[in-house]
Amino acid sequence: MICLSFDTDHMNADGMRRFLDTVELPGRGTFFLWQPFPDFDWGIHEAAPHPHFEDVRDPVGHFTDYFMELDMAVGSDTAPVGLRTHSCVTSHMISLAAAQVGCRYTSMTTRLGESGIKPYREPWGVWEMPIYYMDNMDFCTATNWPRSGHTPFDETLLDRAVQDDALYIFDFHPLHIALNSPDFEHYQSVKEHVAMGRGNPFDHAHPGYGTRTFYETLLTKMKAQGLESERLDILTPPKV
Repeated sequence: MICLSFDTDHMNADGMRRFLDTVELPGRGTFFLWQPFPDFDWGIHEAAPHPHFEDVRDPVGHFTDYFMELDMAVGSDTAPVGLRTHSCVTSHMISLAAAQVGCRYTSMTTRLGESGIKPYREPWGVWEMPIYYMDNMDFCTATNWPRSGHTPFDETLLDRAVQDDALYIFDFHPLHIALNSPDFEHYQSVKEHVAMGRGNPFDHAHPGYGTRTFYETLLTKMKAQGLESERLDILTPPKV
């Protein structure tokens, strides 16, 4: 089972509309929102919070405020039940706070390219839905682990996901798909323009092989196997 999830960091409303209008998403996905997008209709997709922590001393209060703001923006009768923090910041207290504000799952740990990944139950009241693939982690791994022999955008990662019945959660950033980011350096070269709202990120796209190319390759392989994405909230085990 493949779950396509998207962290919306630094995307403005115009960029997200263009993403939803032009980027294919087979099945149902999960969008983790770094800010509310008022008047957006997420349709069949899940909308969940993606809060940025500047102070982790009061995660319950932080989550409560963020969830209330997101609820009003999304306008859904169903409160979000999932959470992925910005930069995947996590701790026991954050997991406990997530459960206290009504989350059923978090999705923060990243097991890049590992096989046999399964959800696991945190003692703090939530399920953790581990990430199989994250775009910026992929193209930064060779820098962080220079002797690992890691090659970004390795299609064997995709082949395993489409040929296996296990759970494979992908984490793409609409910003990196829009930019077609090939590496961290290209992202840094245009980040200031994007963050300051100087044009649509799609207008700064890398012309060669990059994140969007890799994403589209995944979709091609999914279609060949007749696969569609599923939302994380639907696949999360119930609380017991």
